[in-house]
Amino acid sequence: MHATYGRTAPTRSSSTDTEASRTPFSHTTTRRTCSSCGTWGESWPWPTSEEAGEYGQTWHKAGTLGNKQNCFDDFQSAAEYLIREGYTTPSRIAINGASNGGLLVAACVNQRPDLFGCAVAEVGVMDMLKFHKFTIGHAWTTDYGCADDPEQFKYLIKYSPLHNLPTAGSEGPPYPAMLMLTADHDDRVVPLHTLKYTATLQHSMGRRPGQKQPLMVRVDTRSGHGAGKPTTKAILEDTHIFSFIAQTLGLSWKDHHGEGHRSVLPAIPATLRPSTLHATPGNPEHQSVAHQGQAAHLSCCDR
Repeated sequence: MHATYGRTAPTRSSSTDTEASRTPFSHTTTRRTCSSCGTWGESWPWPTSEEAGEYGQTWHKAGTLGNKQNCFDDFQSAAEYLIREGYTTPSRIAINGASNGGLLVAACVNQRPDLFGCAVAEVGVMDMLKFHKFTIGHAWTTDYGCADDPEQFKYLIKYSPLHNLPTAGSEGPPYPAMLMLTADHDDRVVPLHTLKYTATLQHSMGRRPGQKQPLMVRVDTRSGHGAGKPTTKAILEDTHIFSFIAQTLGLSWKDHHGEGHRSVLPAIPATLRPSTLHATPGNPEHQSVAHQGQAAHLSCCDR
């Protein structure tokens, strides 16, 4: 699906940096899942936010440093477009991003929890005030800035996922279903990002009376940031992600071989291994609720 939303992208003829452009792409897992045996009945839009490089360096730089909020605005505008044009409703939108895309997902949920039904943040950069202190994080300061600089601190604190979660006991809208993923040997985006974010999220939101959707974390073992992951591990991880999305959005499977619709999963704890996936305290028995409208999956992958 191609849609126009947010700011207008520059044309190639108007950009002086087109040598840095790249072609938009989609993940092969999406194609396999939707075309092999059946379908969830979803649309799969791939927004091009300004943190990407599809339109060259000028476009990319408009989403870095003090302009980072442009990326979140673009992504949220994509969801608003789908809703406004009648493709779906907020409760049927799942968003997914990895690494820098995990930051995007978490920041957008913090800013607009009412806009999404499910959010999956894989190996995301969640602590924007200390990321430069661990492993290769110092190399990202050209894009993000550095909290050690007082001026750059001012804009980093405004969107840092860890530092913009609701405070415990505060009132506000519930969060969508959330699944965070990390790996115990990730030496690029170290696990502390996801673990600190999840712990704070569960503490602040997990016991809110209105928080019905699960807030969970999946910690893979003997794995890194993602590159070179064995096929069996990749399949298991994708299975958990798609199962979580299907269960929390109340999707049913439409078989391409004539068996019709059927329920997807009995319950999240029975599908996702308890040893690596931890449920929100206070919500041990989550029951999914089916909603009207087509589901939409917005993805941003930038490892």
